[in-house]
Parts: sequence; structure tokens; C-alpha cells
Amino acid sequence: MDDLPLNFMDSQVNSSFISDFSSFINEMSDGDYTNNFTTDQIFSTRDELIQWVRGIAFHLGFVVVTIRSDKATGQPGRKTYVLLGCERGGKYRKYKSDVQPSVSGTRKCDCPFKLRGKPISNGDGWMLKVMCGYHNHDVSHTLVGHPFVGRLKSYEQSLLVDMSKSQVKLANILLTLKENSECNVTTIKQIYNARYTYKRSLRDSRTELQHLMMLLDRDNYIHWSRCLHEFEVVSDLFWTHPDSVKLLNAFNIVFLMDTTYKTNKYRLPLLEIVGVTSTGLTFSAAFAFISSERESNFTWALERFRGLFMTSEGGPQVIVSDRDLALMNAIGSVFPNCYHLLCRFHIQKNVQAKCKMLVNSVDAWDVVMEAWENVMYCEDESYFNDCVDRLRHVCISWPLFFEYVNESWIIPYKKFFVKAWTNRVMHLGNTTSNRLSFSNISSNESLPRLCIDKEIDMVVNRFSEVDIAGKVTIKQKLHEIACPAMTSMVAPTHKVKTKGAQQKKGHRSERSTKRDPSYFEQVDAFFSSHSGHSMKSDTKSKRKCKESAISMLDQFHPICHPYIVNVVDVVADGHCGYRCIAALLGMGEESWPLIRHDLFKELSQWRDEYARLVGSYDHLEELRKSLLVESQAGANMDKWMTIPDMGYTIANRYNVILVCLSSRQNITIFPLRSRPPIDSRQHKLICIGHVHDSHFVQVHLKDGCPIPMVDIISSTHCYPEARAWSAFYANRMQTFVHLMGVNSSYVDLGMD
Repeated sequence: MDDLPLNFMDSQVNSSFISDFSSFINEMSDGDYTNNFTTDQIFSTRDELIQWVRGIAFHLGFVVVTIRSDKATGQPGRKTYVLLGCERGGKYRKYKSDVQPSVSGTRKCDCPFKLRGKPISNGDGWMLKVMCGYHNHDVSHTLVGHPFVGRLKSYEQSLLVDMSKSQVKLANILLTLKENSECNVTTIKQIYNARYTYKRSLRDSRTELQHLMMLLDRDNYIHWSRCLHEFEVVSDLFWTHPDSVKLLNAFNIVFLMDTTYKTNKYRLPLLEIVGVTSTGLTFSAAFAFISSERESNFTWALERFRGLFMTSEGGPQVIVSDRDLALMNAIGSVFPNCYHLLCRFHIQKNVQAKCKMLVNSVDAWDVVMEAWENVMYCEDESYFNDCVDRLRHVCISWPLFFEYVNESWIIPYKKFFVKAWTNRVMHLGNTTSNRLSFSNISSNESLPRLCIDKEIDMVVNRFSEVDIAGKVTIKQKLHEIACPAMTSMVAPTHKVKTKGAQQKKGHRSERSTKRDPSYFEQVDAFFSSHSGHSMKSDTKSKRKCKESAISMLDQFHPICHPYIVNVVDVVADGHCGYRCIAALLGMGEESWPLIRHDLFKELSQWRDEYARLVGSYDHLEELRKSLLVESQAGANMDKWMTIPDMGYTIANRYNVILVCLSSRQNITIFPLRSRPPIDSRQHKLICIGHVHDSHFVQVHLKDGCPIPMVDIISSTHCYPEARAWSAFYANRMQTFVHLMGVNSSYVDLGMD
């Protein structure tokens, strides 16, 4: 090495530097598209310029979006231009301040590619200028999956709507769109989203249940529904088509019943009832969504089904079902005279699934299954006993198999296997084998005369006997019968996934080395902050730990801090007020739609009283309309919570005491119509907090703590029996006034 000349070493370094520099230049030139967008063409309009740029970018393998644009209005600094860039330009920005960073990453990589379009000086067109033609990422070989490029154009959306009305499958719709345009990169997920948006537009401002009832009433479906006793959440829904009623009355011999699952987003079991014609064909007789597979739910659905038979021949003669004990018991109670059979397909499937491991030979398994099928398809009881003996003889080498089928199937369900009713069923089938018309039920003469005069008289008599609350209830029910599209029922809540651990919101930084305070440390800090025996420095440190444990404590008045045990946040989706009330009432945060519909019903039933309370009917209608706004309204949904009038609606509907805390206003709201229970332990006091002027949270207070005063509205609009509420909490309200240092007198609701 010492003998090598210096110029040789310099040449080696220079050659290495030149090689690295040339590779860098090549990489830069590969990602530089300045020449592709450099043009002297004058575009007539701004849209034509953008269309030309996106067409070039599409063939190159990236997407161009509008970054910024402006229009000259005569004000200083305003110019007409449009700034275009790569969709991967810029950095990811959180749409909410408290959102955790996405684990899957982001497409944004701060790509510097930018183009600028502006009108020429004489105003006869637009010109394009390349500000930066370089990309700091590789371009895509295909743009499939890019949401911006896959957007449907206006004519494509029209085609999707027309094909959706014709019940065309979404896969065929996507295939048609791709055949019409070679450049189409739309995915099937975007087709699903587009169709959902179209169907959502048809529903307009109606809720899901209101839209469903409107469709059932429009198409003359026969339907029944029932709700939970506590709330107006639909628990069971039964419906059938008028043509199905004609079919089941014409062919009322054999019906098959089975329950399917996961057919809807609520995961409700769907009971499907299928009829059999005399020619061996099947038809859908009726359907029912049930909240659970219990005997009471099945009994309710079968009773509705029994009411559909209007001929003299009565209900079904034979019913086939699987081995669902609840359904079997319901069939026995609703149709005690019909022949009930078990579906042999389900039996065979269960036996094969549970017993195949007991027989360790394929050839032997075929012999065992042949003997088992003879048991299932026997004709009479004597032949049945012979088949059982033959099965026992075949299963000598596998006694566990025979023991299982004997105890689980043969003994308990012997009557379902023996076809002693065969002659009876065949006789009933032959009587209707040639009846392929609906003449016996299509004419009104053969049907019993349907009249509701007696029921109307009973409703009128009942209406005259009940009090004002009963009259309001009867009127509301009649209104829902006459106008099903205005129902106040709500859909059941979505069934959430229960697998996997719940993700907790972390407030620490990901690289923090400090541990969270233990539970006993937070409890000690809470009680020691009020103890006078601790040292001053120790008290200061523990008070700091306590304040860090209770979030958003600074959003409330300082005198409230010692009496707040905890502040629980809810999802900030525009329904936070409803979520807080639902959680504090013990219904669960996800039950917020029930709260909204309960409040709407409260305002509708007591319309005149709330009109006097809020000042006018116009103001009342604004409150009612705000309760019908869907979640797209965002945070504006909960503006009603700042109005004390809606707080009185909550207190009256649920007979609770509502305390509202914020940095600006603190108020207590008592029920205005009910008499308080004598035992104060039966009182329900809940507290919500308004923080950051745009969000509501749950607030848990200490027992017996001071509470704010009520407003003057309570003393002028409450019932005489409701004036006693304030007597229980007079001392606590006076203490709050003393702490606030306000020179105001106590508003006694008991004073005339």
C-alpha cells in the first residue's frame, strides 16, 4: 500500500464518487416527470386543465389532487389560480386531537410534486406551470384501490341506481362499469358504498324502523311487531306477503320451520316458515325476526302465523323442524293437534358430526350409516324395533356409538321416527292434490266477515274511562296504527364483537419511562388531600396526583372539585349528550338511540305543556326536529343539552334529578309532574358536565354533596305534588349558594 502512488488513490476515490453521483442522477431522473407536464397548450377552462393533468398522471401511475385554489375578488392578495399535487403529498393530520396514531400507517409521505395553473393575462384561457416534477416515492403499476381514482362519475352513478332498482348483483354492476370504460379502477367496496348512499338517500330523515313500516304498509304486507316492556326497542317482527297468505290457505298441510343466523347486521335469528304444495314445490309462507330463541318468542311468532289461516280446514296438519327444544315446545302448545316431525337431514348431519370418530373404519362407517338410515325411515313401530335391533347388532364393535344414538335420539324422539301417521298425511294430501287455484280464498264469500265495529266501541269506552295520561297513550297508539311510517319504535342495538381485549386509551407518550400511578396511590392521594395531618409538601404532591387522575377537572368551577369523584368521557360522535344520559341510567353508552326516541316521545305526548314551558310551539318544534337529526349533523346534535328545557324533558321522562355542571352555568333540574318517593334512597340523581363548550361527559359526585340551585321555571310550571322535591335538597342547595358566594335567595318550589 505504501508503494502505491497518490494519484492512483485519488483516481479510485474520484471514480467511486462519480459512480455514486451518476446513480443518484439516474434515480432522480426516474422520478422526475417535468417533461411530461411541460406544455405550451392553452386550456379553455380550469376543468379542462385539471382533466388533462389527471389523464397524464393516470397513465404514469399516480393520482393528482387539488391542493389549493383561489379566485380573485378584488381584495388585496387574492389571485385566481389552482395548485395541483400528488395525493401522497403533505403529512398526515389527525381529524381529532385525541385520536391515537393509526397502526397501519398512512399514504402521505410529503411528496414535493406540484403543478400550478393560472389564467393567462388576456383572460382567454389557462396555462400550466411545473413547480416541482419530482416524486420521492415509486409510482404504482396499477391504480386499483386508490379511492380518489375509483370514484364513480355521474353517469356511472346513474347506471348503478338503474341496475340496483332492477335487482342486479353488485358484482355484475361492477363488471358492466368496467366493460363500459377501460380506465375504470373502481373496487367492489366502492360499489357497496355507493349503493348504501343511494339507499340511505331514499330513507331521507326517517329512521330505519319508520322506513321499514312505510314499505310494509305501501306494499300491503301483513305484519306484526312487539317491543320490550321498558323501552320501545323492537324485539320481534313478523311479516308475510298477501300472496303467501293465499298460498298457505290453499296448501295448508305441510310446513317446514327453521331458524337461520347472521342474516342481518343486528344478528337476530330469522325464523323462516316454508309451505309445500301438492306438486312438491315449496313457497315462503312467513318470516319472523326474533330477539332470542326462547319458547316465548317462538310462541308469539307461531300465534301470528296461526292467525293467517282463514279457511274452514284450519291450520297445518304436519310441521317439520330441527331439534330446537324451544321451537318444539312452542309448536306443541300452539298447534297441539298437528303431526310434528324432525328434519332427518339435521339428524343425519348431527350424528355424522358427533359420532364419526367413534367408528374408525370407512367401510364400517358406511354399514353403520345404512343401518341408522333404516331406523330413521321406518314405516311403523314393529319395523322400527327390528331396525333398532339390527343397528345394535351392527354396532357390537362400537358400543359407544349405539349408546349415544340410543340415549340421544332413539329413545327421546321415537315418535318422530315412526311414521304411523303416513296414511293420514297421504289422505290429507290427496284431498288437495288437484287444488292448484286460489278460488276458495280469493272470493269474499268464503271468508269470515272482518269487522272492527266492536273493537272501535271498546276503544271509545276505554278512552272515556282513563285519565289524561291514558288518553295520550291511546291516541299515540292509534296514530301509529293509522300512520305506521311515524312510529317511535327504534331498531335494536348492534351486536358488538366480544373477542379480543378492549383497547384502552393511553394518555402517556409511547416512549415514556414513567409508570402510571397505581390504584392505591390514587385513592391515598384523594383522601390525603382533605386530611389536615399530612405535611404541606406531601399534600401538594398528592393533590397533584389526584388532579392528574381525574381528567377535565379544570373545566368545572373550583368549588366543585372536592365533590367530584370521577369524570368519565364518552365517544365524541355528536351524540355525547345522549350517551352520557344512557350510561348514567345504567342502560349502556351504546343505547343512546333509546334516549333520543324517548325524549321525542315525551315532547310529543305532553306537547301542550312543553309548549308553555319553552315559550311557544315553534320553539317546541325546533326541539323535536333536533331529536330527529341523524349522526351526520356532528357535534351540533348536542346543542339542545345547553337548553334547560330539554333537561326538564329528561327529568320528567325518567323521573330523575339532573345536575348540569360547567364553567359558566350550574343548575339542578327536578321532575315537574311526579311526586317524590318518601324514602330519599329511592331518588335517582345523575350529573353531566359540559366541557370545552362542545362536549358532554359523565360526572360522578360524592353522596350528600352540595348541588346547584334550580331556576325560576320550576316554580311556575311544576305540578303541586312535584313541589316537594326541593324540600329534600334545600340544605344542599343553600350550601352550594354559600360556597359560590352569591347573594341570591333560595327558590322554594313549595311556595305559591
